[in-house]
Formats: sequence, structure tokens, C-alpha cells
Amino acid sequence: MKKILVKLTVLVTLFFTGCKTTEFIPETETITRNIGDITITMRYISEAETVEKFGTNHNPYYRYPSKLPRRQFFVFETSIVTEESDLSINMRDITISLDGGNQSKARSVSTLDIDWKPYYKTDSEQARKKANMRKTMSGNSIEVTPDQPYNSWIVFLPAISKTSLQSMVKAPVDGPADILIRIPATTAAGDEGVIEIPMNLSAITAGVDDEENLPRNTGIFSEDADGEVTE
Repeated sequence: MKKILVKLTVLVTLFFTGCKTTEFIPETETITRNIGDITITMRYISEAETVEKFGTNHNPYYRYPSKLPRRQFFVFETSIVTEESDLSINMRDITISLDGGNQSKARSVSTLDIDWKPYYKTDSEQARKKANMRKTMSGNSIEVTPDQPYNSWIVFLPAISKTSLQSMVKAPVDGPADILIRIPATTAAGDEGVIEIPMNLSAITAGVDDEENLPRNTGIFSEDADGEVTE
């Protein structure tokens, strides 16, 4: 009986140790990608910054409760500016992938509300979280013209734990090393392309910054279009 209790105590201790949060953040807070006459700037919004803005109780970007698998918000204050082009972007076509794995779609207010539904305690909490989403997130369609730049938050909620065991018994300190954001866009003339934005995460110093590993944009945003990355 004592052996069973000891094992149970160890498992409980390991589980609650796993509840310690580890936030994986880009090594460079702000990255700007220039493709032709298009400039995209993405600044990472840390969990601490969202708490400063919304607190914790009604913060839609604070510590998503799911543990199996563990998920983390990746929130970016995003600016898209064009000098000549008219761009159309569908929010749900924007994706993030961690370590070259499965792609996770950007959230909209409606899909993020669905993510939170199992965890809302009251109707008031849901209403206030949705109101805070609307303060920072845009609609599903993004239209960018020289006279109408885009400025809003783009939100992702990918799984960051590689296994269920990792989610349960330890904080995933050996979690993702890099992320890749893909933004498909269409011009008014019907031309299509995909802009890729890579970021190394804080615990890792090597990877996508190597010349041979730089992403290759496609369509009208191909590398032949004199694209460059600035940080």
C-alpha cells in the first residue's frame, strides 16, 4: 500500500511540475519582410504584454488551459503596407508550423471563441473575452491597398508539446526550435503568391537564418522578385 501511495505522489508531483508554463518566444521580437512593394512587419506580443493590456481573468490570449496537447498562443501585432499593389488575404489561409510540422491556421474571433468554449465558466466571461478579441483582431478578410494598410493582431494557437507524456509530466523545455508563418495573398489582377516568414525561438540559435535554409516564397512573391528579409 505504501509503495502505491509513493508512486501516486510521484505522479501527482510530476503532473503539477508539468503545469509550470514555458513560453517559447522568437529570438527577434520584430521581423520585417520586404517583397517588391509589399512590407510586412510582425512584432511578437508576449504573454506578459497581453496581461498588461487585459489582465488574466478576461484575457483571450492568456494560458490556454488545454494540457493534452499543450498549446501556446503566438500573437503578432502585424502591419501590411503596399506602395502600389491591392492585396486580398483570407485570415484562415494564414498558417504557422513549428519545426516543419503540421500547419495550424490563424484564429478569427469566431474560431478562437470556439477554442475557449469548453473552458468558459460564465456567459459574462465569454462576452468579455470576445469583446477583447474584437479590440485587437480583425475580420476574416484582409484587404490592403496603398491608401489602406493593415494593422491588427494575428493569433495562432498551435500545439507545442510533441507527445502526451511530455504534456503531462514536464514543462516542454525541449519544445519547438523554430516557426514558419505562411501568408497566401492575391492581387487585384488575380496574381497569387505565398509570403513565408521564418522565426527562430528563444532557446535555439541555429536554423532558418542560414543562407541555404531561407524560405522560398512562391508565385508573385518568388525570390526572383528581389525579396529581402530585415530584422
